[in-house]
Amino acid sequence: LVALSDEAALDEDVVAEQHRVDTITSEPSDQYRLVVAKISKSYDGRALAVRNVSFAVKSGECFGLLGVNGAGKTTMFRMLTGQVQIGAGDALINEKSMRNNSYSSMSSSGYCPQFDALSPNLTAREHLRYYSLLRGVPKESVDTVVNWALNELQLNAYADEICSSYSGGNKRKLSVAIALVADPPLLLLDEPSAGMDPSTQRFMWNVLLQLRKSKRAIVITSHSMEECEVLCSRIAIMSRGQLRCIGPIQHLKHRFGEGYTLTIRLCKAENISKVQKYMAELVPAAQLEAVHCLTMFYQIPNASCTIASVYDAICKMQQLVEIDDYSLSQTTLDDMFVSFVRLTSSDEADEDSRS
Repeated sequence: LVALSDEAALDEDVVAEQHRVDTITSEPSDQYRLVVAKISKSYDGRALAVRNVSFAVKSGECFGLLGVNGAGKTTMFRMLTGQVQIGAGDALINEKSMRNNSYSSMSSSGYCPQFDALSPNLTAREHLRYYSLLRGVPKESVDTVVNWALNELQLNAYADEICSSYSGGNKRKLSVAIALVADPPLLLLDEPSAGMDPSTQRFMWNVLLQLRKSKRAIVITSHSMEECEVLCSRIAIMSRGQLRCIGPIQHLKHRFGEGYTLTIRLCKAENISKVQKYMAELVPAAQLEAVHCLTMFYQIPNASCTIASVYDAICKMQQLVEIDDYSLSQTTLDDMFVSFVRLTSSDEADEDSRS
């Protein structure tokens, strides 16, 4: 299986992470709970689903793995949880090789799958007792572990009811609780708050933030950019099986985001053309993205001007045009993700046209 990629074509942060992983694997360190080293995977000789991916996750870090459907996230998780064999490369969980000692390495991780794998006729307490015993918790400690997990995920009120009666949010809570039994140093959570109402979602985020403080390492996949902004210390975006970028969210926003979003709400339709004229004069770098009813949306690149100069321009414009309201906000992770996917899709289309 060939698992090579042209380093020159990779993002500089991705290359730096590869070099960091090379150093970690040659000089092992107990501060890393997960080290993914040049992992690749193909199915039936087809194109690589995961291509030469490397990253490392420390204790107390929450690492977000993002990407559109088909990017390779699911295959990556299936390899890290032992559902499929690693094609090339290796992964170290708590310093134990998945290739050389898969059972021992996987015993150091807890897994919450994307879809709840629960028995409808068992209660939450019975699930947790079963998985505690399966994971080697001493019999005399099982009740303590079960009660702790029920309390941690606020499932006490439903502990002795069968799972088929649970709401989607409570099923998700139980799936996360199962991942916590035996106190694993690494948690692999596939969309942990999917399907939850906003209140339950916030509760789940608080649970995961507390787990980070207890020095567990957490790897999540999520379609919620808000969730990643709340939980993740670093994220990586996958596309076509490769990491396309990696780093702290603020760093990636600065590199790949589009600066600031200026929203201007007007009182009269005839003022739209006036605002366009004045914006072109006062903030020439601002790009009009959309006009919806009486609301105008501008994107302002990072390096083009300061926030203060934009506010000065708006104040001047308010003396010339009747403006109902305006707001200036930093690009969100959602905006950055869409922008990045658009950018990589364009690059890939260019590659395809040349090949």
